[in-house]
Order: sequence, then structure tokens, then C-alpha cells
Amino acid sequence: MSPNPEDIEDVRRSIEDLDRELVRLLAKRLDAARAIGSLKASSGRSEIRDPERERALLETWCDEAEAAGLPRWLAGRILTEILEHSRRAQEDVFLGKSPDGASILRLKVGYQGVPASYSDLCIDKLFAAREGLVLEKQGFETFSHVARALERQDIDCALLPVENSTCGGIGEVGEILVKGAFSVLAEEILPVEHVLAALPGTRRRDVKAVRSHRAALEQCRSLLERMEDARVEVWHDTADAARSIADEKAAGVAAICSMEAAQRHGLEVLARDVADNPENYTRFLLLGREPGESDPRLPSKTSLVLALRDEKGALAQCLEVFARHEINLTRIESRPKPQAPWEYIFLIDFEGHRDDESVRDALADLPTYTSQLRVLGSYPMRRPSDDHLQSLPVPRVNLDDEGIPKVARPLIEDVPLTAL
Repeated sequence: MSPNPEDIEDVRRSIEDLDRELVRLLAKRLDAARAIGSLKASSGRSEIRDPERERALLETWCDEAEAAGLPRWLAGRILTEILEHSRRAQEDVFLGKSPDGASILRLKVGYQGVPASYSDLCIDKLFAAREGLVLEKQGFETFSHVARALERQDIDCALLPVENSTCGGIGEVGEILVKGAFSVLAEEILPVEHVLAALPGTRRRDVKAVRSHRAALEQCRSLLERMEDARVEVWHDTADAARSIADEKAAGVAAICSMEAAQRHGLEVLARDVADNPENYTRFLLLGREPGESDPRLPSKTSLVLALRDEKGALAQCLEVFARHEINLTRIESRPKPQAPWEYIFLIDFEGHRDDESVRDALADLPTYTSQLRVLGSYPMRRPSDDHLQSLPVPRVNLDDEGIPKVARPLIEDVPLTAL
């Protein structure tokens, strides 16, 4: 017996009512988080995060979810996103930068790619909690085009990916940091969740070509090896690969892209979470022409560029400076020094703010061993996830290489995911 369409519509209307209520409650919770930020600021507290409180909330959420018949991991994932957004909403309030409603900041941000690319999605995440902001985004074909637009003042700032947890540093962006005169204003970490998408009705066995950005293809090597009959087509952007397939009506061609890009261009998702590493993150830096302001009370990072003196042990001596001042390095990358074969410039990120006493002392000691030293900026530190939350056991579903639970595979073989 087939379901009555009117009954389905009634249930859908109920779901829509519940969704509206969820959004309303989320907005009220965010207002409460901002109020807590104001109370912390007025009471002289110097921290935004309360790890013990967050962990207690997570345990409560998971227990309540389990009692209601919901998966603990679902409750944990939702709360983690809520807490992250709440902390960011508190930052401006806590630091006395809450908008008064009269002043509106207009900001034009450049990025490499097209709408629904990972850079575009990352801009939305970075500025999601900023009130009183009119944001304009402009995509460019290459990283160097973005940098030139920032130099020409065609844009106010630029968001560029600097490293990926699977593939490492982004060489062209490293060159921009070394050669340019830009400052680092902020960082953002975006979980990269690749999907394989094609024209509606396409079966995975029908795919003869896979199209995407070189970095995305590198992150999905295992998938491509299993699809040995499909050729690889390198594209300048993941989301534009999806757009091109839709515009060309390219039968038998699939894109590796974001879920948002697949949905935007009407493609059908053939497989989800196709990256080799399920913990796949890209770190982005927000660049500006002038140094930014960052409050040292926030957990911070600092980035710098340095070149070593031409003497034995110079690198070891620089590293010893950081160790002596108990500074934790989070990234060190070497780039060839222009017009000096086999000499290198180092990009270094570390935990701490340039106004911290230990950082000031280290920066004062480093010139003894360097021929060049430039601080790119200090900025609020972001994490891919919360360390104190990771220790809570969260069950994982055993998925096959198409992102489908293995126990369900016999039941849905050859059924498009969009039909589930």
C-alpha cells in the first residue's frame, strides 16, 4: 500500500514547524551566550572558555539524547558546533566590541574559487558570529590573483588556505606569505568533507572521469585507485568542477566537491566522505594590508617569517630560543629564498600572543641568529575540535568506501542516495 500524499504533506508541515522552533531556540541560546560574555567582561574574568563546564554540558546532552532514543554522537556533534559558535559570539562582546546598531562595517573578502567552494564556505564560518557586518565575497581563479587584488586594494582582505591535515602546506600560499607584505588577521579551520557527485541518474559504475582540484584529488587517492577505469581531470576549483559538469551536462563525469557545491548545481551524490583520512581539515589564514588588533587575553597564535644567519647551528639555536621560553611551535615550513639557491626562509607558527612576556622575550632573542625576522601577526587560535571533548567516547558507524553503513549495503544497492 503506497502512502497517502496528503498524510506525507501533513507530517512535513509538522517537521517544518519543529524546524522553525529549533531555529528560534538556537537564537535564544546564542543571545544567552552573549549575555554571559557581557557578565564575564564586567566581572573582570579573563577567559571565555570553561572546559569543565563544556564537558559537563556534553555529558548531559549525551545522556538526555540516549534517554530520548537518540544517538549520543549526534548530540555531541550538534553541541560541539553550538559551543564553538557561542564562544565566537562572546569574543566581541567580551572585548567590548559589541555593535551598537548604528555602525555597520562593510567588508569585501577575496578568495580562490567560486561559490560553494571550501574557501567560500570557510568565509561563512569565520564571520558567522560577527554582528553588524555586511560581507561581500569575491572569488578569483588563482591564489596569486587574490593576492594581487589585495595589493591593489580591490578587496579589504583575503582568505587563503595555508595547510591541510592530509597533504601538508600549500606551496603557492607559502610563497605569498614570504614575498608579500601582508599581515595575518585571523585563522580558521574547516573540516573538509568531500563527496563524489554527478548528474542525476548516474550510477557509480557509469563514471568514466573524475574532475576536481589537484589537492582534493590528492586527498582522495584511495577512491581514485578503486575507480581504476575512470580518468582524472584536474580542475582549478572543486565547486567549479561541479558547476562545469552541470553546465556541460557531462554524462559519465563526476566531481569531488563539497555537499554544498553538489546541491547548488543540482548534482546527485554518489558517495559521501570519500577522503582517505576521515579527519581531514584545511587551515585558512585571513590576510590584510595592515596589522590587525588581537586581544592577548584570548588563546592566540603568532605567525612569523625568518631567515637564518649563514652559520652552523643557526636553526637549532632558533629552535632553542622557543624551547627556552616554553613556546609551543605548531608549524614550521621552509621555502626557497629568492635569488639565493639552497638558502631558505622559514614560516613559523606558535602558540602565544606577541604581547605575552615569553613571546616578547623570544622575539628579542631571535635576531641574534637570524638575518631577517618579520612578525606576520597574532590572532585568536582555532582548533579542529575540542581536546577536552574528544576524550568522551563517541561510537563510530562502520562505513564502506561510499560512506554507507556496511550493514545497510545489501538493502540499498543501486539506490541513489538522494532517494533515501
